Amino acid sequence: MPTTDELCHSIRAYHRERLFWMDQRKRLANALGAFLRRAEGWNRDLPAKEQNAILTRVSAAVKAGERCIKTGELPDDNDLFNKFDDLIIESLRGRAPFERMEHQALLAMNRLVRKLPVWTAWGVDIKGLGEASLGTIVGEAGNLSNFATHSKLWKRMGLAVIDGVRQGGLKSNASAEKWIAHGYSGQRRSFVFVIGEVMIRGGTYRAIYDSAKEFERAKAVAAGKIVEPASARTKADPEHFISDGHIHKRAQRKMEKRLLRDLWRAWNAAEARDELSANAAEDAVPDAAADEATASKHMPSKAVTLMPDFVRTPSPQTGV
Repeated sequence: MPTTDELCHSIRAYHRERLFWMDQRKRLANALGAFLRRAEGWNRDLPAKEQNAILTRVSAAVKAGERCIKTGELPDDNDLFNKFDDLIIESLRGRAPFERMEHQALLAMNRLVRKLPVWTAWGVDIKGLGEASLGTIVGEAGNLSNFATHSKLWKRMGLAVIDGVRQGGLKSNASAEKWIAHGYSGQRRSFVFVIGEVMIRGGTYRAIYDSAKEFERAKAVAAGKIVEPASARTKADPEHFISDGHIHKRAQRKMEKRLLRDLWRAWNAAEARDELSANAAEDAVPDAAADEATASKHMPSKAVTLMPDFVRTPSPQTGV
């Protein structure tokens, strides 16, 4: 049975491999989208309505290509697809090998996650977490026993508050020293954000989110703020207005921090139980060297072969 350190090392390797294949797939998708947008005349100077109309047409053309690959039927009502059908189809087919290898890396990572002590002791019962989510956290953080406190795990995953400022919340003109002290990784933060979104859709921690959302709303109202959907005035006058989206993000952040805290505690508890079980099993196994020494001490200097009572010596006269 591999150790937790060995499992974490392998999980991180598969996690990085999965991200590599994922990035390769995204590069093809982004390149295809960029080509089709330019072909439709998209540029940043266009009015927002025209930009959105082009994006809608590009998305429809790509979806038409996906249906064509799946069903073999060519759409008749999509001019953009009909104009670039070969380019779209071959680009989509080019993504298939990367999607397959990404999926294989995910399956391999999930198999290792199921061997972690924390998975069987805690993670398997947490609805909305899943092997992939736990594997992603381990892939980014490594062995969670290496973090002295859950606060250090928060910082690793981009959820800490440093000198009153949340990670990722520094101003663009902040000093290099402050950015280094924050140690913020937008990618790691996005991984936890996605896990949090899954939890909100019905996971075990949904109740934590609901409670945090009520608390944040009540706190805003107590401070004299008006809570409303995002609008120009919420951005222009944040001292008197706060958006529902802002409340939602604060609540989700609290839920994510609670999840990581509980995971850190469960991880260390499972490791302690696993180590205790291993020590107990080791104590129960006799010391082979000591047993051999004891046996040698009581063994006579010359071996004596004893003949069983039922064995008779043949008579010289009769032969029986």
